[in-house]
Amino acid sequence: MIEINLLPSELRPKKKLPIDFDISNIFQAKLVVVILVGIVLLHLLLHAAGVLSNRRLVGLQAQWSQMTSKNQEIQKLQNELAAVNKKIPMIEQLMEKRILWAEKLNRVSDLLVSGVWLDEFSIREEVVESRGRTEITTKYLLISGSAASRTQDEPALIGIFMQNLKDDPAFAKDFKEIELGPIRKRLIEQTEVMDFTLICRFKEDRLTALEK
Repeated sequence: MIEINLLPSELRPKKKLPIDFDISNIFQAKLVVVILVGIVLLHLLLHAAGVLSNRRLVGLQAQWSQMTSKNQEIQKLQNELAAVNKKIPMIEQLMEKRILWAEKLNRVSDLLVSGVWLDEFSIREEVVESRGRTEITTKYLLISGSAASRTQDEPALIGIFMQNLKDDPAFAKDFKEIELGPIRKRLIEQTEVMDFTLICRFKEDRLTALEK
């Protein structure tokens, strides 16, 4: 017998479609999920590795900058030290050439003889040559003093003192000659006094030391 359902289609009971469970489809879905999770984890690991590498690189760059700065300071110090080392021979040469006036004054005082006293110890300048309007000058050491004695001849006392200066290496080393200058006699309370001057001419290389 034929049954006719007169209910509207929306009120009719719906037929349940059979569900087809395919195991292969489920496996493929899980595989896709695992692959996606692996990709995400790999991406995270690569990102973390990149961050750590970047931090390490920044640290290394900072260390390199510090090392470069220290190397520059070391190089600067080495250059300064090299410059000082180059100047040492010049300084030593100047020290050798300089005239030790305190030493000379002490030697003069030690070499004085009884009856002789000094009243001047100075550097003088004299003209040695004239070329038109140009004058060539040089310098010398002037020692002036007086001699008086009741037991000895004054010229002999002056001669002994001058010879003492010539024979003393510490005093005479800077001079090419030491000569006697003008002598003048005078009386002081009936005592004969002889004034004298000694001219000490510098060696050529010692003249430059006077200009330092």
